[in-house]
Amino acid sequence: MIKDHKTVDLYGKKIFEKVVVSDTVKNHNPMDHEACFLYVLEGINYSYSEDDFIVLNTKESVLMKCGNYFYKGTPDKSTQRLRFIAVHLYPDVMRKVYERNIPQFLLGTSVNKSDMNMITIQPNILMAKFMESLRLYMDTPEIMNEEMTELKFREFILLLLQTDKYGEVKTLMENLFNPGVISFKETIKAHLFSDLTIKDLATLTHLSLATFKREFKKQFNDTPASYIKEQRLNRAAELLMVSNKRVNDIAYDCQFNDPAHFSTVFKEKFKQSPSDYRMSFSKK
Repeated sequence: MIKDHKTVDLYGKKIFEKVVVSDTVKNHNPMDHEACFLYVLEGINYSYSEDDFIVLNTKESVLMKCGNYFYKGTPDKSTQRLRFIAVHLYPDVMRKVYERNIPQFLLGTSVNKSDMNMITIQPNILMAKFMESLRLYMDTPEIMNEEMTELKFREFILLLLQTDKYGEVKTLMENLFNPGVISFKETIKAHLFSDLTIKDLATLTHLSLATFKREFKKQFNDTPASYIKEQRLNRAAELLMVSNKRVNDIAYDCQFNDPAHFSTVFKEKFKQSPSDYRMSFSKK
């Protein structure tokens, strides 16, 4: 349930956004013509790009260039709240803000091309204070006129370029509006062990569910459910051999949320229970 949702526009585009929810949320978030900076005030956020997966805890942030994304947020266990602030970045808005002195990252002439879709940023104290101040400003909408919004946006960009990942941030900023070309197989392999559904994967690959299944069969000669289960079981078998984790924890790590079901399908494939499988290798 959304408990609070505030936005601030600049030149007709949503620039600052504050959201407070009390339940787990999961949404498709296509950003074909924009980039986004997300800062978690409270709770946990999971960001999925076409070829990556990032977990953000409280007071952590991610910078995402334009592309195709899913996000899932879960409330803090003690407060039962998920709170975050998003800063939306549009090329036309940024050019207008900097029309008299366009930064290099907006000129599109960078020689440093980036394959990254998103990077985590551990905010320094200045960025953390800025985000808290922005939250307060957004709770007082009458003072967030165009002049103030532009000023806060400029301040945000300056602080973003002064984080501890300056080199990576600068390179990504120079490629913010150049979406990467991610192959079908890269997307599938990047999310074999995430909690995205087959329908979610279809959306990430810009395909309908029916077309996705046909393409999957063509690329992997298998159905999505069968192939993904097979890869997860193989990974579980590897972990049983090389790690000391509990069997149930390995099941969860490999996206088997029911340990009993995991034991059943594992035994069907390997002819041994997970515990017996581990024992057989420990004796060798």
